[in-house]
Amino acid sequence: MIRRLPKFHLTAIAVVCITSLLVLFWPADDSGTSTAAGPDSKIVKPLTLDLDKAKSNQYVGQPTQDPADVVRAHAAMGQDMSGVTEHFIEIKRGDTVSHIFDRLHIPPRTLMELLVADEEHLQLGNVQPGQSIKATLDDDNKLTQLILNIDIANQLTFKLEDGNYVADLYTNPGKWSQRAVSGEIRGSFEASARKGGVKRSSVAHITKLLENRLKFKNLRAGDKFYMVVNEQRINGDDVYQEEVLGVVIKSRNNTYSAFINQDGSYYDEKGQGLTKAYRKSPINGRYRISSHFNLNRKHPVTGKVRPHYGTDWATPIGTSVYSIGDGVVERVANHPLAGKYLVIKHGRKYTTRYLHLSKILVRKGQRVSMGEKVAKTGNTGRSTGAHLHYEFHINGRQVNPLKVKLPYSASVPKSQMASFKQSVKSMKQEMGI
Repeated sequence: MIRRLPKFHLTAIAVVCITSLLVLFWPADDSGTSTAAGPDSKIVKPLTLDLDKAKSNQYVGQPTQDPADVVRAHAAMGQDMSGVTEHFIEIKRGDTVSHIFDRLHIPPRTLMELLVADEEHLQLGNVQPGQSIKATLDDDNKLTQLILNIDIANQLTFKLEDGNYVADLYTNPGKWSQRAVSGEIRGSFEASARKGGVKRSSVAHITKLLENRLKFKNLRAGDKFYMVVNEQRINGDDVYQEEVLGVVIKSRNNTYSAFINQDGSYYDEKGQGLTKAYRKSPINGRYRISSHFNLNRKHPVTGKVRPHYGTDWATPIGTSVYSIGDGVVERVANHPLAGKYLVIKHGRKYTTRYLHLSKILVRKGQRVSMGEKVAKTGNTGRSTGAHLHYEFHINGRQVNPLKVKLPYSASVPKSQMASFKQSVKSMKQEMGI
């Protein structure tokens, strides 16, 4: 059979056999250990020791490394050996915190504890696409910290402290700067103002302010407008929010104006009111107050001491709720604890919140007038009975709605008139008129 193999294969077999014989019978190297053949002999690999390295303690006498030092060394190289894990999740359409926690194997009880800690801010129960969450879990998969990045200006952090979650909202103040805008009417007032870089919401605000004095559809080409806006930028980015400080519109026959006062209301340049200021209550009629504003109140459901940031009126379900002043709807949402709720921003200074509603009659971004019906009372969320929970915030801080001092007059208060006129003069100079 071997004779039938190709000549090339026969040559290769011969070379392998000769090489094997040479390896077996090659004489031993004199510098190594003796390898005399015999049934009891062992092949021993020579062991050499560098005496210089031995003396320098590179081979012997090295101390055992502390395990803590190993952990610290790995941490310095970016390797976490503590069992702590961090998860970064970008919120997408259809996502809820409950679904995200299920994926991370965080128990539902933890979410409920976070929602209780979030009663002041009401953010976690209504996450939006584009927001993000960073969750930190210990080696037992317990949530120790949660960071919700709401937008470029706001970040809400929950930390586990002494067995309870504590919420802290950080708001980047950014940088505010005033800017004068002017132009001629070409087409509509909205299109002309937008061409000057004014936000759509500000245009709608001006239209609402002057709607009782000026019919904007009657403006003609060549009519002029002047305004001063206050713009907030975060980290030098695009305008985050904008506030109208003053506006003057000159038509062929009349001049219309609106300037903000320190009380948050707008008046014409003579100090006469443009709006009806504020209502004292968001509901009509006399209803029993079932719970007052109290920062040390014991919660009726949990029994724990938790601040009560508003005033509760016991009302039948379906009672009409009215906006206490002109403003823009900032949020419409449904929260596990607050139920259906509504947030209205009244200028830069004031914000109101209406909780546990049965029905909301406005949409986010809509401008509302003082006294406009915006919702109906209910018993949604965590509630012990039908009622309206009403909050009033000044510069982001909760105050007692029944004790807050608001402007109810139709003109600038006498004590503020001098400073108002000085402000108007300054803004008109900035406008160039």
